[in-house]
Amino acid sequence: RALASPTALQLAQLFTVAPLRLPIMRLVQLAMLPTSRQLHLAEVLLGGILRRTDTNAATSQQQEGTTTRLVFSPQLHDMLASAPPPTTTHSS
Repeated sequence: RALASPTALQLAQLFTVAPLRLPIMRLVQLAMLPTSRQLHLAEVLLGGILRRTDTNAATSQQQEGTTTRLVFSPQLHDMLASAPPPTTTHSS
């Protein structure tokens, strides 16, 4: 928790119930925590809260290459999902 601002942690908590795709994450941010800034989203994306996983899409035969997905570590996801819901919308 010491590695991210309170607002970034609030965003991460909201993202536990949403698909981790950037357009959806931006919509969640705008709708649920409108006082947060791009800086807070960047903290979530780049600060170790999420990690990238690469899956080989060539096995589907519909597309070739590698698809990058964002995921929480299971322990962090469980901790954020079980925390009390965010109650403030202040910027940090």
